[in-house]
Amino acid sequence: MFKMCELTDEDIRRIVTDIFQPKRITGIRRHKREDFISCNIYTEWNSTDENGEVETTTCRDEIELRNPFEYGDDAIRSGDFPLRGQDYTMLKQFCFAHGIIPGWIRNNPYAES
Repeated sequence: MFKMCELTDEDIRRIVTDIFQPKRITGIRRHKREDFISCNIYTEWNSTDENGEVETTTCRDEIELRNPFEYGDDAIRSGDFPLRGQDYTMLKQFCFAHGIIPGWIRNNPYAES
């Protein structure tokens, strides 16, 4: 059975980029006992001050990715970043494509061996 912690750094960067569109990803950590991944993301937000000048603010957030088939809406954890339903769907699709599937599919007695 494939686990979340078996994803490569490249795989993790790809799914994190697809969901959050960060400018930078650092500190990828695998928590093998609990089988989840955490990392830091840095995003840039532009705003205009009272003089009309654009100010760019870099925000840091720590995120966690867990098996979406086991954790549902807790599969993606973020301190401040808003999450959408399609983010969870995207994580499920990504995991499914990488062999991380729910047990009821993996242990299907009706599937051909």
